[in-house]
Amino acid sequence: MPAAQAAQLGERVLAALQAAHAAGIVHRDVKPANILVAPDGRVKLTDFGIAHAVDDPRLTTSGMIVGSPAFMAPERVEGREALPASDLWSLGATLFYAVEGTIPFERATTAATLHAIMTEIPYLTRAQGPIAAAILGLLVANPDARLSAAQAQHLLTTAQGVRPTPPNGTAMLHQPPAEPPKRSRRTLWLSGAAVLVVAALVGGFFAGKAFEAPAPDEQKLPTMTYGLGGQMRVDTSSSYICYNATVQDGGVISKDNDGECTESHTLEIFDTGDAIGTASWSDSDAEVAAYPGQAAVTAVAEARCAASFRSSIVPETKRDGLKYRALVPTQGEWQSVPDKSGDYPTREFYCVLAKADGGPISAPIVTKVK
Repeated sequence: MPAAQAAQLGERVLAALQAAHAAGIVHRDVKPANILVAPDGRVKLTDFGIAHAVDDPRLTTSGMIVGSPAFMAPERVEGREALPASDLWSLGATLFYAVEGTIPFERATTAATLHAIMTEIPYLTRAQGPIAAAILGLLVANPDARLSAAQAQHLLTTAQGVRPTPPNGTAMLHQPPAEPPKRSRRTLWLSGAAVLVVAALVGGFFAGKAFEAPAPDEQKLPTMTYGLGGQMRVDTSSSYICYNATVQDGGVISKDNDGECTESHTLEIFDTGDAIGTASWSDSDAEVAAYPGQAAVTAVAEARCAASFRSSIVPETKRDGLKYRALVPTQGEWQSVPDKSGDYPTREFYCVLAKADGGPISAPIVTKVK
């Protein structure tokens, strides 16, 4: 689906979930088959058959996983009870499917699917900009760090080309809303009946844990901010990835402390990227994408840095004894205006690694991958 159309659908499903959550109800089975789209674009969230009130004392089905495995939040796979945030994760997986055309964690078996949910980070190939930030922010494994409903709504509204409504104001439309999906494509979303997937039937899961959840990423350090009003100052050159600097409050990573990777250094930048798509500054009249919020930028950066750190970019044989973290721009940095022609504000995030003990790195670690 086009990004604007998927965002509109997601925003309407989100509104239904917010109404349910406000009434103390968790849906527990948000997925494409439970979303009905009428020819005029109206959206209905159906099948509350396994929904429960959050304070229902009957939630005692220990060891049994109820719901659709491929759209089940990590905390539920761990055996914890469903939360409103669990529904938001499932919405993120649904939006991934809407935009990418594939289910992010579905594998050949139920066990493999659940393992993917707990250990893998989805990779977007078509989505970009606010819709990508919304999807990745909703798919954050830790429910406490996941996008809130309000944050998700902000991004989904922006992805439709609509500025979020200011206080006592009116939303401004930048482009026509997407047309309702054609009838030939409605089969992607319409379902005549809801399906309850009980793990005891599809995967042989009975009382007790099916497998141990992986340990938290002990090599990941908290994300820090840079730029105006941030914790650090970052002014890097794309030609260098090795620096003699320390990532700390008041720290500086700049061309003044870059160095040769074959010589002693203290940190390496192993990946970088844009949190969302931004307009080119080569066109002075280009409109720059609005700041999506620190939570959304952090979610995108942390997901990308974790995936890159566990990839061949940082060889597995060299990861022991390393720590890594993301550096993200502040709102002030994002919105800063260039001082002179040719300059532009930095809206990239950076993934940096260093030795856990802060010691020197004597040989390059990062591998450049084509």
